[in-house]
Amino acid sequence: MAVLLNLIFFLPPVLAAAMLRLPPERRNYTAVAGVGILTLFAVMLFFLPFEVRFAFPEALHLLFWAADIAVIGFFAYAGLRHRSMPVLLLALAQMALYLGVAGSAPAEKTADIVLNETARYMFLIINGVGGAIIIYALHYIQSEAVQQRRKNGFIALLFFFVGVMNMIVAANSIELFFLLFELTTLCSYLLIKFRQDAQSVENAKRALWMNQLGGLAILAAMAASLTAYETIYFDTLLSRANGAAWLLPLAFLALAAFVKAALIPFNSWLLGAMVAPTPVSAILHSATMVKIAPFLILKISGGFDATLSFLVALVGSFVFMTASLFALSKDYFKEVLGYSTIGLLGLMIALAAIADPLAHKAALFLICFHAVAKGALFLQAGILEKHYGVKYISQIRGLADRNPLFVAMIALAFGALTLPPFGVFLGKFMAIELFSQQMQSHPLFSVVLLFSVLGSVVLTLLYFRLLSNFYAKSAQSAGEGTAVDKRYFFPAAGLLAVLLAGAVLSFGTLGITQVLLPLLLLGTAGALVLLFRAKHIDRTKTYHCGEKEQAVLANSYFDFESRYMKRAQVLALVLMAAIVAGGWYV
Repeated sequence: MAVLLNLIFFLPPVLAAAMLRLPPERRNYTAVAGVGILTLFAVMLFFLPFEVRFAFPEALHLLFWAADIAVIGFFAYAGLRHRSMPVLLLALAQMALYLGVAGSAPAEKTADIVLNETARYMFLIINGVGGAIIIYALHYIQSEAVQQRRKNGFIALLFFFVGVMNMIVAANSIELFFLLFELTTLCSYLLIKFRQDAQSVENAKRALWMNQLGGLAILAAMAASLTAYETIYFDTLLSRANGAAWLLPLAFLALAAFVKAALIPFNSWLLGAMVAPTPVSAILHSATMVKIAPFLILKISGGFDATLSFLVALVGSFVFMTASLFALSKDYFKEVLGYSTIGLLGLMIALAAIADPLAHKAALFLICFHAVAKGALFLQAGILEKHYGVKYISQIRGLADRNPLFVAMIALAFGALTLPPFGVFLGKFMAIELFSQQMQSHPLFSVVLLFSVLGSVVLTLLYFRLLSNFYAKSAQSAGEGTAVDKRYFFPAAGLLAVLLAGAVLSFGTLGITQVLLPLLLLGTAGALVLLFRAKHIDRTKTYHCGEKEQAVLANSYFDFESRYMKRAQVLALVLMAAIVAGGWYV
């Protein structure tokens, strides 16, 4: 079984190397086969009935150490090249702290890799959803106006990214986790600046220095863990910190999770990723990198005390409500998807902060179904741009008349984020129930409950606002476009099939009536909209000289002033500072 585990770690880099040298047609066949093999490995490991633990040989540890130095050195080079003082200074700070921590780490005989149930669950998401995005990217990237070697490099980088993610969810060494965390930052930087225009480079720099803050927080956690508990391994840290009064290492790790999840005030780096090709937005927002954040909180929350658990849940629920409100005020389609991702990541983190098996189950529900649904939505956003030439919600009115199947697929993905019997609804429902239970022992959880309820309501309004525009009637609707290429269609359709399969599996949780009734209502509503379409909405008013008055049948517009974002950022920073202070003084 250790051989299979090593294959899922090291096959993606091998495939990445192959992508660089193969011609496009052979590259595509090899990539699809590689995705299939990785997904099969993930399924096989998912059904493994026991935990796997093993340590890497010493030579590999030296390689990891050299890789850490090389990655931090590259960040310093990037800071000099782009004349970015934040990137350069953070790289120098990371180098100094890493050399100090690595030099003082004790020799410990414990596992570098621990494959537990949560890691196996994450393998399915990373390789299944990430694989669908890679298949989608094979055709998408061919339309980019760059040299073929750069197109091959783009696919190679996506495979390498998947390999890094496979390893990070099984890492038991905090030092190894830091290296992999930094590699995800490196991949994000390279992917976001792929088009190499000024806007892409600027957003890539922002993503780099903000994620460097997360890496610095992990190094601070390592230093604090060595000082107090003489270990750089997660399992040893949690066993020694359990019941302890000093939880600063866990507080710093939580801060790193906040950065990687792009929680407010770090939200701008993830929203800036929208300038990259659509597969980048999809793989950053859905299956892979941002999911490190709730996964990390799930990993360490067993060591939280009541105060730290509440503070982390408070930050998560506050961001859930606030990001949902800001999403409701946006018009750029991918920006709306980005804000809703940030909000739901906050809810996942709030759930993960509760050291309770049911809370962990609810968080995993959210992680899985959000990855599948949001991955499908980002792929469909790419189709909107490529085939219909639209990026804004105000431009998508009437698209249901032109491509009802495509819009029905979008409706299903949004329904999976909103309605029963899909996992995101179940996760939200379980969150409200769990936060209510926490109020019995910690009354301040009522604030977490309030934020969660408000965020859920706002997100529901958001998704129905989006859908209403697809079915709205306007004289100015999206252009005709060409037929959707099957190479775009099938990856998104595959993800939607997984959503439907998950809904069937939820029969045991909700019961037949609770599953079938929402699906019946959703299907009936869609059928009625298509059946009773307003064919002619233009009209001529009295005393007009024959000119038509354009009527728009859609929903209202919601605005949220930018100054409120600054206030939300300040409040979020105060709450995060309280977490670090709580870890120090508790």
